[in-house]
Amino acid sequence: MHQRLILLTNYFPFAKGEEYLESEIPHLASRFADIVVVPLMTMPGMHQTRSVPPGVRVVDPQAGLGLPGRLTSLARQSVRRNRGWDALPRGRAGVLRHPVHTAFDVYFESRAAAVLERVLAIENRIRPTYGQDVTIYSYWFYLTARVGAALKQRWAPEHAVTLVSRGHGYDVNLAASAVHYLPVREFLLDQVDRLHPVSDAITNYLQRTYPRYAHKVSTRRLGSLAHETPLMASRGALRLVSVSTIRPLKRIELIADAVEQIRVKYPTLSWTHIGTGESRYADEVRASIKQRFPEGVVELPGHLDNSAVHEWYQRNPATVFLNVSTSEGVPVSIMEAMSYGLPVIATDVGGTSELFSRDMFPGLLKADADGQDVAERVDALLTQPESTYTVQALAAREAWRSMWNSQRNFQDFARELVAI
Repeated sequence: MHQRLILLTNYFPFAKGEEYLESEIPHLASRFADIVVVPLMTMPGMHQTRSVPPGVRVVDPQAGLGLPGRLTSLARQSVRRNRGWDALPRGRAGVLRHPVHTAFDVYFESRAAAVLERVLAIENRIRPTYGQDVTIYSYWFYLTARVGAALKQRWAPEHAVTLVSRGHGYDVNLAASAVHYLPVREFLLDQVDRLHPVSDAITNYLQRTYPRYAHKVSTRRLGSLAHETPLMASRGALRLVSVSTIRPLKRIELIADAVEQIRVKYPTLSWTHIGTGESRYADEVRASIKQRFPEGVVELPGHLDNSAVHEWYQRNPATVFLNVSTSEGVPVSIMEAMSYGLPVIATDVGGTSELFSRDMFPGLLKADADGQDVAERVDALLTQPESTYTVQALAAREAWRSMWNSQRNFQDFARELVAI
């Protein structure tokens, strides 16, 4: 009997986000004959935007909760706790827990329980058949992992159930949390059979912080799409590139500050930012850019799907890639730029430093870098000899090929999953 893989995502293959799965799921499909994808944050009216390989089923429980739904789920949590369904940490005698942490745990559990209720409504479409082994692959160490843990507990009496989770950024990195806290960590670590952060930095942190579970935690890298396009790095037409959503932690306004300073010395320099946002902050950033720069200096094409991003690189030579986030896992956007030979200037946050090899341009900035710091690094890149720039472009491509090629990384990961 074929082993079943249940892939729990936030939205994939609906809406936007989780683009890395577009490259990964064909490798999973080559190893598993029975795959069910269950997105846990979709809302009524959302449509599937990405295709999946033949044989992969998508079952949408429409489990996403708007604000009213989240408030209702929170109000019902006391009832659920009386029924024994929760993982809320219990305080030790004489030790008071921080009230914000307690509130976060209660909110998280209430939300997870509400999502699980909707998943159970379609359980007959995802539950393994009698005697069938199942691997639950949670794409995030957060809501998907919590629901995965509940399904594991529910199915384990009749099936051999393995729960494996990835860990990316907000779901494992305290620095990405506004309250510097993440809910029910020890419960989730107890429930998963394996947790695979995408960076060594997070792996090392979790192993130090939770030594009891260190044996479960190991790095499994992401990667970007393999291609045969020649190097696209060029100082002929000076062009800076950045790719991200437009939200505060991405600090797009800092890049704008740097571009403004750099153009004093290099007036022909341009900047392309790929990505968008749907918030007042994003609107303000776009309006500020339009006001600060002459027409044609900054290109804002908005959101591009993953294949369109690669098409952009293949058509447009560029000089350097910029990333100035305050928090990251290991940015796939940087991997993509490296695959085309672009030197990188980026803040040293999360696992970003793991992308840099010794022979690449030394573009790693302090985490709290400002626009002037970015401008000075760009100037250093532009004033070095052309031969040095070429060597660094080749080094970026080679670092990607040896460490961040998605075809190899995802093939290896799929092989591991099916062998569990």
